[in-house]
Amino acid sequence: MKTQKTLITTLTLLALMGLQSVHAAYAGAGVGYLIDGQEELLTTHVGFQVAEKSSVSHNVEFEIAYADSSEMGVDIEILPIMVNYRIVNTKHSSYDLYFGVGVGLSIVDVDAFGYSDDDSVLTAQAMVGIDFKMSDKASIRLGYRYVYLDTVKVFDLEVRDPDDSVVEIGLVVKF
Repeated sequence: MKTQKTLITTLTLLALMGLQSVHAAYAGAGVGYLIDGQEELLTTHVGFQVAEKSSVSHNVEFEIAYADSSEMGVDIEILPIMVNYRIVNTKHSSYDLYFGVGVGLSIVDVDAFGYSDDDSVLTAQAMVGIDFKMSDKASIRLGYRYVYLDTVKVFDLEVRDPDDSVVEIGLVVKF
């Protein structure tokens, strides 16, 4: 629990420090589809530009996501809390291409037949996609991400490498 609090506090401070440079800050939200899990993944993020060289922007983001599944009396909730690094090619006037990686912690909560257990595991992701510019301040995001979770231990059982692929759509707004 102490590790979770430290990570959440650190990520929040990083995000707030980045918002000081308002001209380079942005926020977004999206919905994705977990291909293997066949569930939706809701994401929200806030980020800021840390450097720009010619037509390449380097960005740091704080992201929180949420996925849940319910089948035959078993409810599973996953809450990934991530720090992402995103490289954006801003060369084109109508769209931006991006690639990114992220690392963080996922809180996994399982309720089964009146019993509950949870675990917190290392999470990593890689993402790629395109932001279609609607204006100078807003874009529609289409993307793909691969999400890896470390071994989840609940009810004395281990679920090894519960990874998944996600296709997503979202909205990004610059400040």
